[in-house]
Order: sequence, then structure tokens, then C-alpha cells
Amino acid sequence: MAPTPVAYHRATAYDRRAMEPHGLGWANQPSPYKAYPGLDGVPLPEVENLPGAGLQAVYRADSPQASASPDLAALSRICFLAAGLTARFRHGDDYFYYRSAPSAGALYPNEIYLAALNDAAAPAGIYHVGVHNRFLTRIRTGGHDGMLRAAVPDLPADGGWVFLVSGIFFRSAWKYRKRAYRYVLLDAGHLAESLRLAVRAAGFSARLHLDFDDRVLDGLLGLDEAREGTLCLVGMASGALPETQAGELRPSIPAASRVSPAEVVYPEIAAIHEAAKTVTAPRQPLPAMVQALGLRPADGFAPLPGAPEASAALSYAEAVLQRRSRRNFVPRPMALDQLAYLLDLLCRAAEKDRFASAAVGIGFLAGQVDGLAPGFYLLDMVGGKMGRVWSGQMTAAMASVCLDQAWLKNAAVHFVFLSRLSLLGDQWGARGYRYAMLSAGRLGHAVYLGATAMGLGACGIGAFYDGEAQRLLRLDQDAAMLYLVAAGRITGTP
Repeated sequence: MAPTPVAYHRATAYDRRAMEPHGLGWANQPSPYKAYPGLDGVPLPEVENLPGAGLQAVYRADSPQASASPDLAALSRICFLAAGLTARFRHGDDYFYYRSAPSAGALYPNEIYLAALNDAAAPAGIYHVGVHNRFLTRIRTGGHDGMLRAAVPDLPADGGWVFLVSGIFFRSAWKYRKRAYRYVLLDAGHLAESLRLAVRAAGFSARLHLDFDDRVLDGLLGLDEAREGTLCLVGMASGALPETQAGELRPSIPAASRVSPAEVVYPEIAAIHEAAKTVTAPRQPLPAMVQALGLRPADGFAPLPGAPEASAALSYAEAVLQRRSRRNFVPRPMALDQLAYLLDLLCRAAEKDRFASAAVGIGFLAGQVDGLAPGFYLLDMVGGKMGRVWSGQMTAAMASVCLDQAWLKNAAVHFVFLSRLSLLGDQWGARGYRYAMLSAGRLGHAVYLGATAMGLGACGIGAFYDGEAQRLLRLDQDAAMLYLVAAGRITGTP
């Protein structure tokens, strides 16, 4: 397999006539938590005083450039809202815990690290964020500001603390095999957006970074590059702080990337991830992906309807705590104001991110929305406009495409995240696939939280028959659906 976006996506496509059944090796089930025995660190205090702002306000806020790093209490809130344990259920003789950000199959392949400079909250160093034990394990001592700036060219001068998101490939590959790289990237996008919002809600600016030297950062974090890789960063402006002497990495640190006694390395994943480590500047100005899909609204694009804040009953923090993947949709319409609220969040999520609109185009299948004819619509995230490509009910057909999951047909809207894979490769090489899948997950997270804030349900779908999705949406051969997030009324909602 050539390591290109087109080749990897096609090599991992599902076909209902050629599915390969397989069982799960329960004896080799990966650990959902990474551990560093014997290392010290900083315990995070109990979370108090969650922010009361609405989700739309957090998205719209022009976060201040804070002049100091957050104290330990603020850092604790950020980590909890980004990736904290928010629910549990009984699983055999033990409990299984859900987190703030969703994950395909609840496998949680991603880890968070923190590069902190020296201040009262935490001594300078590189930390692993333990979401299960609420502990910052220091894997390197000292400041590493110089190495970070060399690896991340667009890190701002006032950047203080940096969150780094990685992916452990076998956590997802244990279930999804060679297709797992899709889910690792989608889940990383969800987590990145969750981090970005948590930082903004704390009153700090948050900037997403997708271009960096993978090998330098993998080495900085002490990752076993065959098993785990750095995928994205969220920088938090917190003022310039003095750099201290950088410490060395213990030889035992890379072993923590192993999460199962018998891991399988899928060559398709290894090839696309290795190829994606190369950062390539685009050869020409980047068009909006929605304009490159070969789809056109019959009557052009029109401005989006208004999105009143009153559409959401829950605050941002309440929405984070109550967010789940809901499948209990009922066949009742969504209000037009509610759809407008979700579309507004998608546009806000794409702001100041040069990759979101260039790598991903968003469409939606409106099945049951008051005041809106059923059909397939495109969203222009940059212009804040929408247009209907064609009319007709399509949610039942899409439910069939999504591995015949009949409950999907009751959702009011299916948001579909699309891309022209050949354009990704032409512009950015294999790294373009990372941009697109991360962006799809990040934008999908806005739908999840927005639906929850309004008392609706949402559920992301990464498993579908790829060729059938392409034909249903009438996409060209080198265009593809990357992800779907359904939203609508659920059992128990008025």
C-alpha cells in the first residue's frame, strides 16, 4: 500500500460483501490508562467552581492573553473538563469509566501530556496527565522551551504551557485492526477540541497546532514511536517564564507506550503514520473543501438562520458532564433554531484554523427539522451559509450505509464530514489525512456538546460501508465520507 490518503482510506474501506469477521482477544485487551511506576509528580486537587458560561459564549469569547500561568486549581479544572472521568458502569467484576471526550468503541487511544514552565503550580518539566488518578507524572525535569519552539515553528512568543495529544495505535487496533488509524485521529480531534474549550473557559487563549517535527516531540515525550505518536498540540498563552536546566529522559520511559502483552503492528497504520510525519507546505492557495467536493447547491448558498443562545438549557460545563453517545433517537423533529445553533457552533469551531475548512467539507442530511425541507445540504463554514444540494429523505438510507444501524434513521439530522482525498495528498502529502481526520473529529465534538446543551442526543459513527456512502452522497471517486455525527430528539426529552 502506498502511504497516501487515497490509498489508506481505500485499503481500510468496509464492504458489506467482503467483511472479515474476527473475535476480540480479551486476554490481550489494552489498558486504557498509561502508567509510569516510580516517577513523582503533582497531584491535582479536587475540582471546584466549574465555569458557568454557555457553550456558545465559550466559542464566541475572545479569550484574553493571560499574563500568568493558571494555578493548580485552574489546571485541575482544565484537565477534568478536557478528559476527566464523568460516568461509570458495571463491567463484570469491575467498573468502566466514560470520559469528557468521546471515543470509538470507548477504547480511548489518546494520551495528554503537558509541557510546563517553572511556577507555583508545577515545577518545570514534561508531565503525563493521568485522567484516572488525577496525577501529573513528571517524565522529564527542567524546562524545554527551546526544544518546543524548534519543533513547533508557529508557537507564539507568549506561549507558556503546551498540551500535547498523542495516539496509542493498538488501543484502537485491538478492535478495529488496520482501520484503527481513522479512529485514533478522530478521537484525537475530539480530545483536542475538548482541551481547546476547557482552556478558553478558564480565561486563557488556546491555539491548535498541527504542524511540528514529530520525531523531536516523540523523543521529548519519551514515546515508543512504533506504538505511539504525537498528533496535535494545544498551546496556552500564559506569559514568558524563565527556562531552567533541562533534564534527561529515563531509559524505562518508552516502555510505557506498550499497553497490552501481545500487541499487533498493522503495516497499513505504520506506513501512513510514518509518511504523515513529513510536513509539506501547500503548493497553492488553499480552497475551501466544500467548494472542491464536486457538489453544488441547486439555488446557491444562503445565510444561516439565527442561532439564539436560549436554544441551550445547559452551560458549557454541564454539557461536558452530561455528554454521552446517545442512540435512543425518537422520530420527532428538531426545531430550526436548534439546527441553527449547531451550525453556528460548527462555524465558530472552524474559526482561526486554516486546516478545518480547507481539509474538510461539511454536509448534513436533514430528515426532520421544523421549517426545513428534507434533503442534503452543504455548510459553508467560512461564509456562514448553507445550501440544499437536492431534496428528499435520506436518513433511512444512510442508516443502512452505517452497518444497518436502524436507530440512526430516527435522528433528525446526520452531519457528514467529507473530503477529496486526492486533494489532501496533492496539497500536504500523507499528513493531509491527519489534518482532515483530526478536523472532522474536532468539528464533530462541537455537534456533540451543542446537542447535549440543548437536551438533544448525538452519536458519532466512524463505521460505515465506504463505497455505499460515496454513492448515496454522489461523491466523486476520490472524495469520501470521513465521519458522521447524528443529532436529534431522544427518549425522555420534551
